[in-house]
Amino acid sequence: QVRAKISFETQQVARVDYPDADSAGQRHVKNLVRDDTINYFRVAWMDQESLPSDASGCDALTSCYSVADGCVCDTTTTESAGFDSVGAIGSKEDILEILRIGAVDPASFDTGVYTSIGECVPGVQIYSKTALNCGHPLDTNAIFQLTDANGIMRFSKNSISTVHVSSTSASFRNPVHFIDFVDRNLRDMFQVFQETDSILDSYFYHPSHAPFLAVRVLQRFGMSNPSPVYVERVSTAYKTGYHGEFGSGNYGDLGAMVAAILLDDESRQVVLDADQTHGHLREPLLKVFGLLRAMKAGRWAPLSVPLMGRNINDQIGQGPYRSPSVFSFFKPEYTTGALFDVGLVAPEAEVLKGGLITSLLDGMWSTMKFGLTQCNGGFKEKGWGVSCVKTEGVSMIDATATLSYEADSTASLDEVLSELVLLLTAGRLSESNRIIVRNAMQSTFDSGNRAKAVRIAVQLIASSPEFHSTNVARKTGLPISITGYQNAPAEEYKAIVYYYMAGGVDSFNLLVPRSNCRDGRDVYREYKNARGSLALGTSDLLDINASGSNQVCDTFAINTNYAHIHQLYNEGQALFVANAGVLNKPLTKHDDYGKEAKVQLFAHNHMMVENLKCDINDEAAGTGIGGRILDMLRRQGYHTSANMVDVSDLLLKGSSLDNNPVWSVPLRDPTELDKYSSVGPNMLDLVKSLNGASKEDDGFLGNTWSYMTSKALFEYQKSLEYAELFDSQEFDMSHYRVDPYDKLHNRFRALAQYMKMRDVRKVNREVFMIQHNGFDSHSEAPGVVNDLFKSSNDALETFINEMKVQNIWENVVIIMGSDFGRSISPNSNGGTDHAWGGNYFLLGGSLKGKKILGQYPEHLSKESDQWMSRGRIIPTTPWEYVWHGVAQWMGVLDNNDLSAALPNMDNFKKCDMFTDQDLFVDGQVPPYDCASMDADGDGIPDELDMCPDTLHYFIENGLVDENGCSPDSLPPSTSSSPTSSIRTPQPTPNPTPNPTTSFDENFTTVNTIFASDSTVTTVGCDGSNDVINKRAIDKTTEKFYCIRNFSEPAGVIVHPSHEQPSIAKALRVYSHNNCGDCDPVSYIVSGRVDTGDEWFVIAGGDLPWKDEALWRNTRGQAIISTFESGDDNDKYYTEVSFDNNDAFLEYRVVFSETRSGGSSIQFAEIELPGYLLDAWPTTSTTQATATTSEATTTTTSTTSDATTTTTSTSHKGPSNSPSKAPTDEPTDYPTSKPTGNPTAEPTNSPTAKPTTKAPTNSPTDEPTLNPTTAAPTPNPTTTVPTASPTTASPTTASPTSSTLPLQDIGNNGSPSELF
Repeated sequence: QVRAKISFETQQVARVDYPDADSAGQRHVKNLVRDDTINYFRVAWMDQESLPSDASGCDALTSCYSVADGCVCDTTTTESAGFDSVGAIGSKEDILEILRIGAVDPASFDTGVYTSIGECVPGVQIYSKTALNCGHPLDTNAIFQLTDANGIMRFSKNSISTVHVSSTSASFRNPVHFIDFVDRNLRDMFQVFQETDSILDSYFYHPSHAPFLAVRVLQRFGMSNPSPVYVERVSTAYKTGYHGEFGSGNYGDLGAMVAAILLDDESRQVVLDADQTHGHLREPLLKVFGLLRAMKAGRWAPLSVPLMGRNINDQIGQGPYRSPSVFSFFKPEYTTGALFDVGLVAPEAEVLKGGLITSLLDGMWSTMKFGLTQCNGGFKEKGWGVSCVKTEGVSMIDATATLSYEADSTASLDEVLSELVLLLTAGRLSESNRIIVRNAMQSTFDSGNRAKAVRIAVQLIASSPEFHSTNVARKTGLPISITGYQNAPAEEYKAIVYYYMAGGVDSFNLLVPRSNCRDGRDVYREYKNARGSLALGTSDLLDINASGSNQVCDTFAINTNYAHIHQLYNEGQALFVANAGVLNKPLTKHDDYGKEAKVQLFAHNHMMVENLKCDINDEAAGTGIGGRILDMLRRQGYHTSANMVDVSDLLLKGSSLDNNPVWSVPLRDPTELDKYSSVGPNMLDLVKSLNGASKEDDGFLGNTWSYMTSKALFEYQKSLEYAELFDSQEFDMSHYRVDPYDKLHNRFRALAQYMKMRDVRKVNREVFMIQHNGFDSHSEAPGVVNDLFKSSNDALETFINEMKVQNIWENVVIIMGSDFGRSISPNSNGGTDHAWGGNYFLLGGSLKGKKILGQYPEHLSKESDQWMSRGRIIPTTPWEYVWHGVAQWMGVLDNNDLSAALPNMDNFKKCDMFTDQDLFVDGQVPPYDCASMDADGDGIPDELDMCPDTLHYFIENGLVDENGCSPDSLPPSTSSSPTSSIRTPQPTPNPTPNPTTSFDENFTTVNTIFASDSTVTTVGCDGSNDVINKRAIDKTTEKFYCIRNFSEPAGVIVHPSHEQPSIAKALRVYSHNNCGDCDPVSYIVSGRVDTGDEWFVIAGGDLPWKDEALWRNTRGQAIISTFESGDDNDKYYTEVSFDNNDAFLEYRVVFSETRSGGSSIQFAEIELPGYLLDAWPTTSTTQATATTSEATTTTTSTTSDATTTTTSTSHKGPSNSPSKAPTDEPTDYPTSKPTGNPTAEPTNSPTAKPTTKAPTNSPTDEPTLNPTTAAPTPNPTTTVPTASPTTASPTTASPTSSTLPLQDIGNNGSPSELF
């Protein structure tokens, strides 16, 4: 009897045999079909709901019993006809869809067994044992002969075999299998080949195969972005086996496919060269051979590819037999820059990196001057003992090939040039570039040296976008302008190094559970059982203490080949992140993870891309996580730099709006380009002009080459400047050896050297990506992986020591990443297979190390909710957790900025995210606590919030709603109470006597009452100190910050050092460099005469920037203000003035609300503009009350409650969302400023808040990549008047209809129920 074992977890099925007992009563069952089998397969269930989901449900069925992982049930099998008559068959497609059991050719049977009853259905020949014509019934023995859509003849049996699960109504179609599970024999060996052939057929004839292959082959034949109809025509040729007279008529005919590609109008019409999207970028090696063919390269023996040299891959990015992976030199879906913006790809652009571009150009120039040689940047294999000539035009004696092209001796200059343009660019060279080449060669040609003129022309044409792409270029003739930062940054330096282990690292042999485990379990033994031959012995492990990490064990171990990381961990400078990976949302094996993961699991290219993007839903498509972090930092004024070290740039790409270029880190010291030049010292300038700024209709592919080349030449010229410094003691790197056999070591050395130039490059925030290949360990895994770990450890140790020498180890974090983790269970080759979750390390001098974050799997077995088939582990720690804390440490603290950098973070609990304090000793944001989250977002943890359903928390003595909570909006009031939605504290009923508002004494107007050496103390803050306190008034943009304790509004008390009485007339608050959510938005200013007095509230309310997006101030800049206005020199601040004539000695400035309501409050500076009095004026006691002294202010953000007339403004707050996408040329900065005075005539509908100066996207001191043009100037605006011009005293006048907001104007034009 055959039974079915149904998995409780997946409802997949395994076969279980129950044979008859022998004479001794024993049932002999083979291992593969016992009830503990795990050989599950998927089935298409019918009535699946009747299946048991657990052991109790299983055992309740009479014909079933439960085992550990499933329910074993008796089965019965029935066979029925797929079609009981010819009339039931609609078409041959119905047969292909419904019948899944094949049949042999009826002709194989003895004569008379089967009879053909004819083509009863178009395209279908029917054979039957019983039916004599098309009208007779059909039974299960009928056979249908037909040809499918791919031209393949098929025989299908008219049978449907169904397996029924006893005691349930569930059933499934009986699956086909080739190999007997029980009795293997020689016949089964043949069936192995049959099954393999069947599987390959299913791939080969799959409907997606032909169009997929068509696109890939079209890309290699010069069409990076073929049109859909072109793909369809090529696919059809492949499937039918014909294109016109070409082809065999068989499915899969590649000759027919190639004919369809080459003979199609889309490949032959010259006019399409002018299409901006048409064509492709040429492969590096093909460009070299194209040049050699055009110039008639010849040698004694036929020219062969290997003679180019084994190092040509490092020289130009491509070489024979040098593909870096099974995915070739570039990915077919690669895109960048403007190509991405218009939805195009350019696979070959992936190898357009700075050093590779300049080496390619230099090699072609050298070949034209000296032949195919190793000298002067040539392409030939490098050797010893060769004397290089210095005269261009003289072929080297060692030249593998010499160029024999000669121009017609009677041809004119233009005729020679036209022929060269035809040979090298198929005639595409634009008129503007033709003029550049012609002018460069003319004097030499006119002097009679035609050979040199040809060399000049060829070298320049071979540098043009028309040679490197099949686009028509349309250039302005002006070079692309690229500059670096001009001024030194104010902030300290920080850098991320993303160390990517390509191929999928076996990180379960990096971090291993050892001892002191939960519930006394021996988890190390579980690890050894699960890993089998892959398991590391105790001698291969170095123990680490993880007792504070809340993991399954308190003692873990790391691979002994990582001895230096073991040392760093014990020093607190390394930590591990357990079971991390690409995730769309939290998942377990009980979820439909294949669908909900939203990524093609276990595929190198897809998983790598998602890892580098960290944007699984493509909300910021075309960008990488490193690039987006740098975008957010650049908007704050940091000097950012994205840098790739011999790797793809996806991680580093930012938004095109932020203009964060990706730079190539040079792997070796620069060598002189164009030695013994044919052109002269202006050669590079001519190349820049050939690849200059684009016109609007420039080809996208050619423009990509031009942009990359201009950037590469800029990098080259900068590297020459840097090289001059390397001989100095300050920048000497001779102690960091170069290893000609260790690419990883040399990449880290190049990275360290580039970092050493950080001050010269004037940057203070950088992201680097460096790659280590070879981790795809499908066989002999332990030995291969251990060797890679050892080389990794050695390279890291040397690099880290250099960071310490440079004194920046505390400013650098190294993050390990990979495509995915690998299977815990070994495969049949002694290796591992692609999996998902893995374990990774972070290294850094400021790390809060010696711990394991995330959650190491509780069980390394099927018992785990994260365990998938074959020992694959579903991650529990998304990469968003790690990048969140790292981004904060770099300076991205604003929640909106974090969401922009991590678009998928909202799919996870915020309280699970790592903060910078989780990761770093100098972090600013405390760890989130899921137990004390803030559901209503008012900054009060839920367990302390007396009003959990409102954004406004309860304040003692404040106005409350019917629930006793501060309302979201306040009703109109007839009193002159403050109108802020956050109520100010009530003043004491008997305040200290203060000077009257009338005084005649001498006074001085000052930009701020607070002298920078005044005494400052904080209130309502946790853990502040004198240094931070001073920042609140030190006249710089160095930020003040504190963590609010919510005992009272947070802020500062300032006792001015001048000890003079003063009168505050306004409050200015300058923004800090980051964390817009931490901006204070509601304020209370109070004063007192003596330290022991009660505070007298001067003013309170909302700051004007409460509802505005505000730009940030770079830290450390001086603030130069006046009494009349703040520092308008690119400083961003908000200001509110108030009608106050009371004098005080000491002030208390607190902020009752921040933008997000969170625990952090930050600002760069506060100023109290006002008067310093020479002496206390004559006083009369003023018994102030809440309605007379407190209500002296309102702001433009609370218009309808206005009872006093206070001016308030925010300054220099640009929008974060440009009104339109930028052109290739950034705009100039607008020079106009908002007018500070009211208009001459009042307006009937004043704006809710003033419009402010809007600078362009980024500060002026930033790298630029294009020439600039003037931008439209923003419309100047004026401050909204607060009273009628006829009012003698605007600070006390009643509002007139001309000053009321529109919504308060009744139908008759007069005030309607304002109070």
